[in-house]
Amino acid sequence: MDSKVATRCIISFSGNHPLFDYSYKHNLYAPVIIRKISNSIHMDLLINGDISVSDSADLLLRKFGTKEGNEFSVIRVQLKSFDENGILEQINEIPSVIMGYLYLKNGKLFADFRFHRSKSIEVQGLLIKGIESGKEIAIKYLSAVSGEISFLSQMNILTPLSMIIYSAPSIGDDPLEKCLSIDGGIAQIEKKAGIKYRALIYLDSSPKEKDSLKAISEEEHIYEAEGNNPVFQEMRKLANDQVIFRASQFARVINGRMVISVFLPTYQVGELLKILAKIKVEMKENILLHLVRPFQPDLFEVI
Repeated sequence: MDSKVATRCIISFSGNHPLFDYSYKHNLYAPVIIRKISNSIHMDLLINGDISVSDSADLLLRKFGTKEGNEFSVIRVQLKSFDENGILEQINEIPSVIMGYLYLKNGKLFADFRFHRSKSIEVQGLLIKGIESGKEIAIKYLSAVSGEISFLSQMNILTPLSMIIYSAPSIGDDPLEKCLSIDGGIAQIEKKAGIKYRALIYLDSSPKEKDSLKAISEEEHIYEAEGNNPVFQEMRKLANDQVIFRASQFARVINGRMVISVFLPTYQVGELLKILAKIKVEMKENILLHLVRPFQPDLFEVI
């Protein structure tokens, strides 16, 4: 699976907000979540709570304001203009694109994503169009042999990750879960906007039913489908509202249950577990917690 969607690209953007200047002057790194609200672009920076008073991140918290968490803080800023976000949105909507993560580093915003090699011309076309239009875009890395394990291992160096595995009852008529239940396989949930979530499905053979699936590669048995499991939908909503960064999420259907594996910053594990506990109580769902552990590169032997 790890070699099937393995074309990886890292691009950088410049910005005119004081936050970009501050990051450059203080050599600041922070994971970023961008959300479009009405016509405004909102940028959330995640700051590990284990920072000293003298650290530049602490100065940033006091300069730009913060939303405090138990083990992390969120700096939320509104960008009056960030045209490059439109290119990010277009790239993210290309079938097979897995947007790994955004981060601010040394005064620039970086986007790290992967896609199937069949979409290379489409992705590069968007990037070239942006560069030609004069936007502050630079291609920092492009490789056809960099899969999910490599991505998460490198992110783990910058931001220590942990893995949480939980499960909830499967929904029989859900297109994603129906395919996983009938054909086996594993799905990687994509970070795309929309009421329903979407996921790439990796199978060992052709699916028995294709009506609700979009083919990415028939030869490699890679497909895309929508999902609408109410437990995962609620977790998705609450985690977004509380700025919980999910580096990667996988799903399987095992014995009638949708099993979700989440990779996230270790300092946010406690907050995600609180969300799961809240959903279990309020939705009265049979949610089971299976595993919590630090990231290790043998992830496909566990999930």
